[in-house]
Amino acid sequence: SDHFSNRAILRRAKMSPAQIADRYDRPLYRPYLQKLISMNITPLVHSRWLNAVSAILDSTQLNRIKTASWIKHIQPVRCFRIPPVRNEDVTRLKYSAKHDDEEAYGPSFAQNALIHVPEVHRLGLTGWGIIVGMLDTGFNYKNHIALAHLNVLNEYDFVFNDDVTQNQENDVSSQHNHGTATLSVLSGYDYGHLIGPAFDAGFLLAKTENVASETAIEEDFWVAGIEWMEAQGVDVVSSSVGYNDWYEYADMDGDTPVTTQAADIAARKGVVVVNSMGNEGTNSWRYMIAPADGDSVISVGAVRPDGTLTSFSSVGPTYDGRTKPDVVAPGASVYAARTSKSNSYSYVQGTSFSAPLTAAVAALILSAHPELTPMQVRDALRETASNASSPNNEYGWGIVNALEAVFYHGFFFANRPHITNSGNVHTIEVQIHSRTGIKADSVYLYYGTDTTLLHRIAMEQQADSSLFMATLSQLPADQKIHFYVKATDDSGTTKTHPYNAPKYYFSFFAYDTSVFLPYENVVPAQFQLFHNFPNPFNTSTLIQYDLATASHVTLTIYNLIGQRVNIIIDTYQQPGRYQYPWHGIDENGNRVSSGVYFYTLMTNTNRKTRKMLLLR
Repeated sequence: SDHFSNRAILRRAKMSPAQIADRYDRPLYRPYLQKLISMNITPLVHSRWLNAVSAILDSTQLNRIKTASWIKHIQPVRCFRIPPVRNEDVTRLKYSAKHDDEEAYGPSFAQNALIHVPEVHRLGLTGWGIIVGMLDTGFNYKNHIALAHLNVLNEYDFVFNDDVTQNQENDVSSQHNHGTATLSVLSGYDYGHLIGPAFDAGFLLAKTENVASETAIEEDFWVAGIEWMEAQGVDVVSSSVGYNDWYEYADMDGDTPVTTQAADIAARKGVVVVNSMGNEGTNSWRYMIAPADGDSVISVGAVRPDGTLTSFSSVGPTYDGRTKPDVVAPGASVYAARTSKSNSYSYVQGTSFSAPLTAAVAALILSAHPELTPMQVRDALRETASNASSPNNEYGWGIVNALEAVFYHGFFFANRPHITNSGNVHTIEVQIHSRTGIKADSVYLYYGTDTTLLHRIAMEQQADSSLFMATLSQLPADQKIHFYVKATDDSGTTKTHPYNAPKYYFSFFAYDTSVFLPYENVVPAQFQLFHNFPNPFNTSTLIQYDLATASHVTLTIYNLIGQRVNIIIDTYQQPGRYQYPWHGIDENGNRVSSGVYFYTLMTNTNRKTRKMLLLR
């Protein structure tokens, strides 16, 4: 288990607590690798899962390999395909909704509204705590305003073997365009322009495809990418590329393509794998492209803004007769980031974009129910979709419904507890959402320090029946406070937040509740001021930022004409992630009026300002 992370071990334990590792985790047999080297064959890609390597062979080397008794099988590597899109004339519909939703999501509102994402965001689910992996052509996330907030945990270029996934000197200018667009649809956040369903998740980015190559680009890079992600603890993988140039329809049987095999192995290890069906609906192939044929892969087709299937969306069934796609999501007139400018956008289409929207909903489901297995996430998506009663090979189980899907497995906690302090009095608030109701006398806060046993205190239900609050006093000011919450709904189901408590728990420092530690404290790699959430807001909003180095910090609220409204924090702070609420009050404790406000974070070396909207 030395080659995968504790996060991966925790995720794998959901599948088989008694067997964290299996035969797929065995390293490649080194004597065989040495034999290849002795034949002047240099493996380019290693795969533990497939017990295989990729290499470039001349005819002499190929003939020698064919006669080797220790080689079980040889096959050519496959070309990847960004599924080609046939243009369609699509009318962008205007959906009826709350004014604040339309203002916040801007042109991306339609794609979110069709799958009921805004309603889920209002419940406090934003993908926080979930790791999403993207397999694509590259990612220009550092230079676009909609992606500046991203928490990128790691990235790797499997084509050129380095840790840079945006364009470099050896890339054509369009290399990272496709990946940037798919990433923005899933995770973007630019208020008034683009909001992705899972903008609050952590990300692993893998560049696995070379759009400039005129030779076969190895399908094996995709396999290497998903193995790399799984080892680091990824929860959801979104892939908008696929393979069929070297395959027959008979190969779409859920077992033959190497990417399909790898995707199913990842799912057995607890990873939710989401893949585009492909845009083959109007040509002779018609069917899905690998790995969308996998029985454990959530395959996604594309619909127009009015909910009808696009003509280009690939269809099922698989060759062995299984219904595909699993679900459909917006894949026409989808608003996405462009790489031409830092604030550039355009409308795009293809199953390349319905897949990341669905993967984002899968992340929302897991952020509500982290204990779920991939098949349970698939059940939530399928059984709450618009065509669940009569699935077919065009729409599958139907259009994704994020709101119904997050409730499918019962009640859940909003992502973040809310912690405030006033003097020695500390208040912890949690939101618990249930369709059947929460037993008001069942909600308890368990808390303690590194040196004390956990104490228990009842949490009181507030006027908003989903909100529960506990007040703590006389906490030791020089210690870290650990806590978790337990609740039972009216059906008798009991859950904790975090779900694996008391083994895991949240923490904060009693002298400074702005330092909220979800599971562990990681020093940020760079200075960042995040978008406040929620935005717009009515009573309070949360402002979060990262400090990479110790510094004096001021966080100040200004009105639209530049007048100072309130100073939230003015102190010296150590590196870490901080969060502070603003309750819409000025320096004198008075409620301020509705309108646009700015919040500015200043350190010794950095300054950043963002905008927010208060609606009374």
